Amino acid sequence: MARDAWERQGYMVHGAALAGKAADSLETASSIASRTLASLEASWKCGYEPVGHGSIVVIDEAGMVGKRQLMRVIEQLRHRGCKLVLVRGPDQLQPIQAGTPFRDIVDLNGAAELVEIRRQASDWQRAASRDLARGQTHTALQSYADHGVVHDKKDRDQAIAALVDDYVADWMENGEFISRLALAHRRIDVHAINQAIRAARAIKTGPKSETLFTTDHGPRAFPVGDRILFTRNDGTLGVRNGMLGTILAVGDNKLTVHLDPDGNDNRRRLTFTPQEFSSIDHGFAVSNALGHFVKSRFDGRSCFIA
Repeated sequence: MARDAWERQGYMVHGAALAGKAADSLETASSIASRTLASLEASWKCGYEPVGHGSIVVIDEAGMVGKRQLMRVIEQLRHRGCKLVLVRGPDQLQPIQAGTPFRDIVDLNGAAELVEIRRQASDWQRAASRDLARGQTHTALQSYADHGVVHDKKDRDQAIAALVDDYVADWMENGEFISRLALAHRRIDVHAINQAIRAARAIKTGPKSETLFTTDHGPRAFPVGDRILFTRNDGTLGVRNGMLGTILAVGDNKLTVHLDPDGNDNRRRLTFTPQEFSSIDHGFAVSNALGHFVKSRFDGRSCFIA
């Protein structure tokens, strides 16, 4: 591992990422203590020195960092004599802010590339992933279609209805203990899918007592067993934007949630008051961008995309 090699040479290694969820994933996967870029910049502004002189800083999901922010970080690290390592492909999610600095750096200077794929077990899936990395989207999608996992529908309503049917069928067959997640591009579609899945589940299980809460995303009713999504970082609660969990109890204006396993398969329970932390939503479906950071463990049936 690169971290081991650097540390054996006496370097301190730090990690960073644009999103808190990505920083957590980097830390879990590599054992590199990591934080968000916003936290790193805030520390410098306040006069703290979280990164020592001559250290190595690894930025994960670097393709999502905008030009101005990356230049600010580079200037701070250059001033401290640090080495910066940018990780991740430029052809995944693009920066929200202006510019594509990582892609520009790769085009100008080149980059080391990992070509062995281990996440997919099937040869055709590995080939499709390579096609996606090269920008050959049509070829990759055709591979998935040839294997019967891409389905065309006439319109949005039919697509959502089919997605919900597949989701509920998988849930009825495999129960709550298998991870599954629906993805959509637009927030309005995410909300529609969440409500449709909740309604379909209620038909199968019968009505449950719900408690209505005011959230950052509007009024949301939660019964026991609902999936919940956290949409903001909070150090006090120990949650990150994109974390998911299952509601274990509702009462006294509080929610008790069993958070999904982290990268080390650790799970914990959390009880909080939505009046004090209202950045929550239903979590059967999320947006494509947020789904990029969600580290639920999927099997071949568990990801449904509208």
